[in-house]
Amino acid sequence: LDRDVQQQTTRKQECERFLQQNQNDLRATERDLERVTRSCEDKQRMREQAIRTCQTSASQVDRRRAAQTDIDRQLSEAQN
Repeated sequence: LDRDVQQQTTRKQECERFLQQNQNDLRATERDLERVTRSCEDKQRMREQAIRTCQTSASQVDRRRAAQTDIDRQLSEAQN
């Protein structure tokens, strides 16, 4: 009987250690996932900022092109 109790106690302790290790592993995995998620979000924000910058630049180029076309037209009319 003592031997059975000792075996059950040993098994319970092993299960508790196994559970604790699994919980530790899970917390480590969660931290890793959070770190990867933050990294992805940072990269997405940088990408969105780059897109906005490109759109702003393209818009400025379009306005300058339109202004230059208007100036060219006015010069052409003035020369005629």
